Amino acid sequence: MKSLKEYLLEEKKNNIPSKLYHATIRQRLSDIKKYGLGGKIPKNRLWDYKGTEYENIKHGFFVDIYPENAYDYIVSSDEVWDKYEDFDEDRDMVVFEIDTKDMDLSKLNIDKNDASNDEEPHSYFYDGIIPFEKLKKIKVNA
Repeated sequence: MKSLKEYLLEEKKNNIPSKLYHATIRQRLSDIKKYGLGGKIPKNRLWDYKGTEYENIKHGFFVDIYPENAYDYIVSSDEVWDKYEDFDEDRDMVVFEIDTKDMDLSKLNIDKNDASNDEEPHSYFYDGIIPFEKLKKIKVNA
């Protein structure tokens, strides 16, 4: 995995985003409150990661620099619609804003599952945990 920090150094860029965004479903909020974001990987994940480097992770989470992208990742997940028959975007979507100052940037790696990251990375995997108190719930008009 290549960290955001490594990428920025290689590309001679210094524009680390001040905020990143993670979307999830309200059914996961109790675990996030208890273990922190990324503290518990659910058995029923919202994407099929078989055959990827994310298949056997024990903690961590995905983020994007755009809140609308984070939102769209969940809404476009077939697993969400298959597992939650009564899923309602307006009621069940939760988007968190995370200050990058609260993150260890050496644990923030470019998401290899997103082919659009090849040109200009915007989605990342954070190989760590962020306490619930550090998350800000926001509304996204996607």
